[in-house]
Amino acid sequence: MSDLTKDFDRVGVVHLGLGAFFRAFGLPQLQRMQAQLGADHAIGWDVIGISLRSAGVRDLLAQNGFRYHAVEMDAARRLVEEITILKAVYFLEDERREVLNALLLPHLNMVTLTITEKGYCYSPALSGLDWEHPQIRQDLITPETPSSVPGLLVQALRHRRALGLNAFTCLSCDNLSENGRVLQTVVLEFAQKIDPDLAQWIKENVRFPATMVDRIVPAVTAQDVEDIAALTCWPDPAPVLHEPFWQWVIEEDFADLPRPPLELVGVEFTSSVRSFEEMKLRLLNATHSSIAYLGVLTGHETVFDAMQNTALAAFIKRLWEHELRPSFTPPPGQDLKAYTQALERRYRNSAIAHATLQIAMDGSQKLPQRVLAPLRANLAANRRIDGLCLVVAAWILFLNGQSEAGVHYVINDPLQPRLSSACAQKQDPVGAVLSIAEIFGSDLKQDARFEQGVRQAYARLRISGVLASVELACQHAGKAN
Repeated sequence: MSDLTKDFDRVGVVHLGLGAFFRAFGLPQLQRMQAQLGADHAIGWDVIGISLRSAGVRDLLAQNGFRYHAVEMDAARRLVEEITILKAVYFLEDERREVLNALLLPHLNMVTLTITEKGYCYSPALSGLDWEHPQIRQDLITPETPSSVPGLLVQALRHRRALGLNAFTCLSCDNLSENGRVLQTVVLEFAQKIDPDLAQWIKENVRFPATMVDRIVPAVTAQDVEDIAALTCWPDPAPVLHEPFWQWVIEEDFADLPRPPLELVGVEFTSSVRSFEEMKLRLLNATHSSIAYLGVLTGHETVFDAMQNTALAAFIKRLWEHELRPSFTPPPGQDLKAYTQALERRYRNSAIAHATLQIAMDGSQKLPQRVLAPLRANLAANRRIDGLCLVVAAWILFLNGQSEAGVHYVINDPLQPRLSSACAQKQDPVGAVLSIAEIFGSDLKQDARFEQGVRQAYARLRISGVLASVELACQHAGKAN
């Protein structure tokens, strides 16, 4: 423990889930912030990364002492930035002791997370921890060797309390509605189950600010690695790509815990993130998922490719105008039409090859926040829902694992066995999918407008095809106005 403290005496952040997104989004901003503070600043903000799924990221980054390049991409240029703020990466399965020691650093201020929706082991239907989740069930049996994120955080906080160390801020950076509340809920519920006194200590001492994060980060290909090597001073097997745009909004909820002064680099702190979060989830993420399902079915491999199709592009604009922008109250002073126009420009960035199949995965986790939330809001206000019903129907068709041209692809989803079983029901696959309460709750299946809308859209997709269906949806929108 003492050696680790000495080696990492400027580490203030441990990041869980060190995928491409945080390496292209969070680490560059933390590095720029720390550069502005200067090397002599009292609080260090260096980062240790924790990989939860595989050793691959750790092994690639270790080849260059955990340095890597973040490359900004647009049609005109590529800007390369060397990232050096990452001081180590551990793989939980192989290096449990090192992971725990990192979480017990006396000067640790913050644990950040990008673990995707499914990493929280959260059940929207229960509005709480999914006690049947395999990792949670195992962690209740062996809490000393946690595999889930709630279990890992509770274990680390239990040790910190026993050692008399300060608590830390838990900062979710996932595209998850009310991500701070979700993280706090799963951590407190798990802690309550194993030690009620610990749960109370966590409630009093740990903060869980909500955030909104936005930057498009496409997957890196072997060709990208080769191309970037020509731009850098040393070969980098683990670069990340990103668009020029970024936005990070953080709830001002740190109490007495150290707060990173990220406003120095343009991060916005606010009393409430909810309206920013809704704006992003409903305008960017909802259309991203829509493009993904429709794009995969029609053979468009990237968002850029799909947006070159006039029918698909028109349908996305139709969703923004008629169903998504009306579904929520925007942040004060925010021009939603200008925001969606900027989104369209971002989608048309030819340098960003954001794969539709990549976005389409884990739909059971993404659909409730991105598509069903605005759909419910429109149902409650008696607004139109036919475009969003078409998106739900396209997702169900996408789950069959085959494009309109007969190209097969693999579905990756935590509910995959149930989804496959539902789609295999030849008599009524739509009804079987809509009956999965973990996704649709108990309300939507019983709403005649919704169920009929999805059934009709699914039938049109099957009979007329995707492009004809979206063209018809756009025509109907025009006639309604």
